[in-house]
Amino acid sequence: MDELLCSASMIKIFFDSSSFFYFAFFCFSFLRFMHKKMALTGPVPIPKICLRENQKAVSVSQKPIHEFELSFNHALPLPDSDDAIPLFGLGTWQSKAGELKVVIRAAIEEGYRHFDCAQGYMNQGEVGKAINQAIEDGLVTREELWITTKREELWITTKVWNTFHSYEAATKSIDDTLKEMNLEYLDLVLIHWPMGYEEGGDMFPKTSDQKGMRFSDVDYTETWRALEVARMEGKTRHIGVSNFGIGQIMRLIKMARPKPQVVQVEIWF
Repeated sequence: MDELLCSASMIKIFFDSSSFFYFAFFCFSFLRFMHKKMALTGPVPIPKICLRENQKAVSVSQKPIHEFELSFNHALPLPDSDDAIPLFGLGTWQSKAGELKVVIRAAIEEGYRHFDCAQGYMNQGEVGKAINQAIEDGLVTREELWITTKREELWITTKVWNTFHSYEAATKSIDDTLKEMNLEYLDLVLIHWPMGYEEGGDMFPKTSDQKGMRFSDVDYTETWRALEVARMEGKTRHIGVSNFGIGQIMRLIKMARPKPQVVQVEIWF
């Protein structure tokens, strides 16, 4: 369990409406998270850093994190897997329509291989088109990827939105994402938030006075079951959660098979 939470921290790199990039080093989220975790379970080992080749963690090092000259090839080994999640990723939140084609292409050219998406960002179709176009144009080739298909060097993350928390809706959400992005599988699917909204066509269902959200009674453990099945069926290689608190994470750890492999949190400067 310590290994799970130790390797769960994750970098997110965002760009605003001006396509300005900024990033938060995963160590900050790790330290904040572990400060609370240690009160429950005691000290946690320092995360290992590795290189990632052909969807596998290689050259795992025990050196302290501050001794590394980190690159796009460095990654964190994941529990219950021989793979590792790239340390640096490009977030696609708050992008304007038409921005992503240029941004994602430039990111791939610079070495990014991890793209963080979400159904709630309402731009996954554009992300998928940009990624597939880059592959077709030869920016990512078989020779560069040590692979048998043309996208295994890329790491694609998505999140199930709050209005899709029932088992059936979450399953459909994952299927729709694969179709929308024109992908055969995803690398990581997260539950975006622990609370669910009322299901329907509105992504942000408001109360009648427009001052709050209409919540559902669906427990996030039901959403998690859909993620477990999606992993077993090969629709995603890894599963985890986003914006969950300590108590919610510990509850999933006690009941889930498999357990969450990634916990994604945000750090703002």
